[in-house]
Amino acid sequence: RCVQETGINAEYMGGIEPAAFEALEKEFQEVLSELAGDQSLERFRREYEKLHMALKASHENEKRLLRRCKELNGDIVGNAAKVQTALKLTQEDSHTIAPVSYTHLTLPTIYSVQISVVAVSLKKK
Repeated sequence: RCVQETGINAEYMGGIEPAAFEALEKEFQEVLSELAGDQSLERFRREYEKLHMALKASHENEKRLLRRCKELNGDIVGNAAKVQTALKLTQEDSHTIAPVSYTHLTLPTIYSVQISVVAVSLKKK
């Protein structure tokens, strides 16, 4: 949903568009080939290579995290729909099931109850 709201193409979810990243790769290779011939710039070339590797790793991590974000967002949307359905059913049930007074309820029993009344007369002697 985040991706749709921002208008970003579903295929592209990273901070650098694929075409721009490919252009960086090409430029990196060109700079490396220029630096390869000059021994005085060898240290700079190694550092430049390290920075480029860090950029690539960061870009891959960003893509992975954004994919995970998209998955989690889908889960949230799906669960929100389930919650809405449950709330709607709860409201319908509360209207369907009227409160029942306990004075009208009787519980079935398998035992019979007998009440005997015996009349006794007590006389004092």
